[in-house]
Amino acid sequence: MINTKYLGCPGAGKGTLCGKLAAEYNGSHLSVGDLLRATIHGEESPESRELTPYIRSGLLVPTE
Repeated sequence: MINTKYLGCPGAGKGTLCGKLAAEYNGSHLSVGDLLRATIHGEESPESRELTPYIRSGLLVPTE
């Protein structure tokens, strides 16, 4: 199993590249940004209430 991480500026093509690589090599593509957005758009929870101001303002979410 190969585990890789791709970092870059917004709009650099990370998601596009990773999606193509995952399809070509029958792998998985996990996007932290997609997971965070799904959390704030799902059921209301303490996590969604804490994340919403950061994501809506375009700020980085603290790792804690």
